Amino acid sequence: TANATVEVGSTSPDLCSSAALASAVLVGQTYPDYSQFSGGASFTKAWTIRNTGACTWPTTFAARFISGQMSTSKAPRPLAVAVLPNSTYTFGIEMRAPVAVSDMTTYSDVWQFQDAAGAGVRGSSGLTTTITVLSATPASCTSAADAEVAFV
Repeated sequence: TANATVEVGSTSPDLCSSAALASAVLVGQTYPDYSQFSGGASFTKAWTIRNTGACTWPTTFAARFISGQMSTSKAPRPLAVAVLPNSTYTFGIEMRAPVAVSDMTTYSDVWQFQDAAGAGVRGSSGLTTTITVLSATPASCTSAADAEVAFV
């Protein structure tokens, strides 16, 4: 499920007809890169972008999956509402950390904010998340006091 947060601006400029007329900047995100997760853990990655252009983003613009393996759905996330210049919008993407085969393995997903034709909006290539997954292997015993033995 996508989560949307919108700040409303004060005027209604024309809609952007293409990504070439639009621009964005990343202004916030949940889970900074290299946040640590256990394998199989579910989380919602959210990116907040600001419309830094002079036209309003139409609802045909969307965050689109580019690469990775953590997103639970790779379906485009269209804007729920038109976004005025200098307003922000937050995309929330449900993800699941892969099960790591070794400790401290990193995984990345990449999304991009695009127009209806699939062209990237300037400044939106930073919709990337990289996480570190902790191994599920049990810790080793470091002394005889740590070990338990059962005889049957």
